[in-house]
Amino acid sequence: MTKNKIISYKQTKLNASNIKYNDYMRTLLAELDRLGLISDTQLKKIRSDIMDTLLEIIRWWTDDESTSVMTDTANDLMMNLLFTVDAYLIGVGNTEHAVETMLETPVINLYYEGLQRLKLYVCEATGLLVRVKRTRLNIPNIYYNETIDSFIDLLKKYDMKFGSHHVPGDIDYPLAVQSKSLRGIHALRGYLMNLASENGFCRQYESEEIAKLYALFCDKRKYPYSEPRVNIFSLVFVNALFNEYLRKEPGTLMITEDECEVIESLLESVTDDERRTILGGIASKMIGGNPQYNVKTATKIMPEILNAIKNNTLKNYLICIK
Repeated sequence: MTKNKIISYKQTKLNASNIKYNDYMRTLLAELDRLGLISDTQLKKIRSDIMDTLLEIIRWWTDDESTSVMTDTANDLMMNLLFTVDAYLIGVGNTEHAVETMLETPVINLYYEGLQRLKLYVCEATGLLVRVKRTRLNIPNIYYNETIDSFIDLLKKYDMKFGSHHVPGDIDYPLAVQSKSLRGIHALRGYLMNLASENGFCRQYESEEIAKLYALFCDKRKYPYSEPRVNIFSLVFVNALFNEYLRKEPGTLMITEDECEVIESLLESVTDDERRTILGGIASKMIGGNPQYNVKTATKIMPEILNAIKNNTLKNYLICIK
């Protein structure tokens, strides 16, 4: 890229809404092209470079036997290539640096750098798994326990060379807040990060208190203790939220039906927006886990909470004792 192009880029603001992190390189190129910050010659060169790198990956995939494969395989390997390059470009620091790196570096080198970045993410995910296991809850939920036990195999099976954009297996335990856009190691790493936050929050409470809450949830719905496909953190979080609202003893999770009626009467005279502000403020100050994740959880379940308060069914929404 010429110096004039760099200056022109710095003086022209890219439209961030046109740049997608799950398709970073291609949308970045499209935005540069839209703004006239890249010449046709440069664009053709990069596209040709991408195809040359794809042929090299196909050669590796076929053990040097061919540079021709079925269309579906070629498309999948292309997605693998772009995902790996994107992992590196997203991690260089900022959009301006990513543009300069992309336009000045051969795609094959971007791919190699991306592989190194993916290795780093796998290491980080392994560290997160250790943290998840260390904070594991003593709950007989089969989805929770088998997911944690199977994660080391998911990380071992992750194929960063030919399938970096894939998650190599199913993850059955639901999180309170899940991203549907993350792929590959980003999905695995993000899942473990959130599960570590959930475990960290729950570990602020006594194991016996959580076990009692979980058993009460199962008993009321007639679930065997091993079977409900439910997020344990969500059960703990929402009860903890309203105990905080009532300013009960720290560490308390149990809440009575009478207390639910008190909460409904206290919040009856305020608007939904005011209820969101009150309860959201409490969620942001709750100790344990990740404050941002706690707020996201509160935001996600807020419509259900508001509906329960308006319909005087909070005792059915929370896990209550008589």
